[in-house]
Amino acid sequence: MIQVNENPELSTSKAFSNLLNSYCQSYNKKYHRKGSLFMSNLKRKKIDCDAYFTKCIIYIHQNPAHHGFAKDFTKWKHSSWKAFFSEKQTHLEREKVLEWFGGKEGMIADHKLPIELDFDLSEE
Repeated sequence: MIQVNENPELSTSKAFSNLLNSYCQSYNKKYHRKGSLFMSNLKRKKIDCDAYFTKCIIYIHQNPAHHGFAKDFTKWKHSSWKAFFSEKQTHLEREKVLEWFGGKEGMIADHKLPIELDFDLSEE
């Protein structure tokens, strides 16, 4: 009997997990290595103050331009930037983020300010 999962998001998540796990195992076997392929590159740091939260949002948006994927980060098609200025439905907390920056004009202005894009997430 086939069991149907009532939660499609869980099914999709599990499918990607299986895909990535299989890929990792195959890659490790082929190149005689052990360990994760993906997690070692990830860093995380608790956002524990308002200034750091603001810096993180700006950093995320400006990152494609910093790494040369786009000349203008506002044009990067894989960014959430455009969603903040759109009327289309989104899973983003659009209003909360815009309110955080004092509205659309404030968000634009703050993103024009120079920010240290090479900050290390293990610092501070």
